[in-house]
Amino acid sequence: MNSQMVIALLLALPLMLLGLVSGWQQVRGLKALYARKLVPSDEFAYLRGRYRRRLVVGLLLVLIGGMIAGAFVSGMEARADEMGEKKPTDADGEKPPITPTEKQFLRWYGIYWMGVMALTFFVIGLAMADGIATRRYWLKIYREMREEHNSQLRRDLAVYRQQKEQNRGSGGNGGSNEGYGGRLGSGPH
Repeated sequence: MNSQMVIALLLALPLMLLGLVSGWQQVRGLKALYARKLVPSDEFAYLRGRYRRRLVVGLLLVLIGGMIAGAFVSGMEARADEMGEKKPTDADGEKPPITPTEKQFLRWYGIYWMGVMALTFFVIGLAMADGIATRRYWLKIYREMREEHNSQLRRDLAVYRQQKEQNRGSGGNGGSNEGYGGRLGSGPH
């Protein structure tokens, strides 16, 4: 086992383990979500989408890790290294021409690693989409909470003003120190 294979396995195995653990957590989360009763529809839709996106990311991490490990374990990387290290054989110092089987291998090799890169970019895109969806959902919740808080403050202010007007209209606080209309020091000493 050469050092490149060790490095590849040290990268691929934790990646696959992370994908498996993450996927398992998302499956458990989906099951728990469907088992819950009376979940608001917007929260249900957000959580279902989040669990699904993250499950796909977990599966893709397992696939990417498997492809990285597979390239080294199958000998594909060793063959590509051999082809890159061909020694010049003619007097001009040029490398020998590439055979049709080598061309086929190089085509397959390039497609293979482009696939790994495409899957990696897809994982990054899903992570960004998940972040955007989370931000959008929590901003909506924040606006709802802020509006509820502001309307409660407006109601409390209206009640306070009404009590204040009633106390002014009745000629003071009516001898009572209770409520909002009482002033400090206006009660019995």
